[in-house]
Amino acid sequence: MAAVGVSGMINAQQTVKIRGKVGLFNEGDKMSVMQRDDYTSNTLAEAPIQADGTYVLEVPVAKAGKALLLCGNHERLYFWLEDEDITADFAGKDTTKVRMIVPKLIEAKGGPKTELYNWCNFIDHQAYKEMINTYNSVRMDSLPKSVCDSIITNLRKGSRDITREYARRFVKQNPTTTSVVAFFPMLSETEDSLLIENTLDSIIKANPDSRVAQNYRADRAEKQALDRAIAIGAPAPDLTFNNLDGKPVSISSFKGKVLIVDFWASWCGPCRAEIPSLKKIYDEFKDNDRVAFLSISIDSDKDAWLKAVKKEAMPWEQLLAPNAGQLALKTYQISGIPHIICIAEDGTIFRKEIRGDGVRTAIVDALAR
Repeated sequence: MAAVGVSGMINAQQTVKIRGKVGLFNEGDKMSVMQRDDYTSNTLAEAPIQADGTYVLEVPVAKAGKALLLCGNHERLYFWLEDEDITADFAGKDTTKVRMIVPKLIEAKGGPKTELYNWCNFIDHQAYKEMINTYNSVRMDSLPKSVCDSIITNLRKGSRDITREYARRFVKQNPTTTSVVAFFPMLSETEDSLLIENTLDSIIKANPDSRVAQNYRADRAEKQALDRAIAIGAPAPDLTFNNLDGKPVSISSFKGKVLIVDFWASWCGPCRAEIPSLKKIYDEFKDNDRVAFLSISIDSDKDAWLKAVKKEAMPWEQLLAPNAGQLALKTYQISGIPHIICIAEDGTIFRKEIRGDGVRTAIVDALAR
């Protein structure tokens, strides 16, 4: 699953310097630092890549937390932005004919908070790489599709369990480092609740000038409220976005039908790998006027979305959520894509985070209610 930060306020705004070198780049390429606040992306700083490939960014820090360093349109690096100067080098423009599905892992160099966050990136990268390898190996196998889907589901669960164990270890070993909150989303909200709360207490005690832990608690409480709003059986929150013809289409307009909603993006490998399965299931139900499919893309690049839609040839309604899907991601609390849900005929959420044959089963069960 492709991943979609935790942040906290610090008492006084300061500036962090980010520098490094880019291998290949186009004239006019820039380095940019962005940060998300409540699913809204804000550009904090920009600087041109110099003729010799070097760059320097002076980044004002209003919020300590996860941030994104963009190298033109070529590469990206998530890092911890707080009070440590950082060095990050990029290969830059990819000149290969075949684009890599799994991007290269880039490391930032800085202090202990930065180094700890590098491990967070490493765990995410390994999990994503394992998922891609799983899809590539199992889906091309001669096994029946139902068996392949079961294998993939079990492997994904195993991968999540391993990721969780790594996260627990890093949290327990670094209970006072502010950037350790970046590991919390990898933990279990129920099983690890006490670990999270105790770690937040430790961070507050060890970092009296930081608001990272306090604001994480506030964000967590808000998220729990939003999670309740999208619980199974709750009315599906409505969203309205434009389709390929530029006309607005709402989730609520499908009320009276069992609706499969697929949140995806053109750049998401697992999303693209899931589409053939969705198309087969669609073919099974396309003549049933009680069933409908809807895809909502969180692409920030409209042209990339249009190209992917044309290539994938999905025969159902396609919508593009503006601003890289900020509203969709927050409303449905989506942390990774593909994110597929099933909405019952009465407009309530029936199943969440379904894949493969789970989509078919959800439709059959919803129709039988």
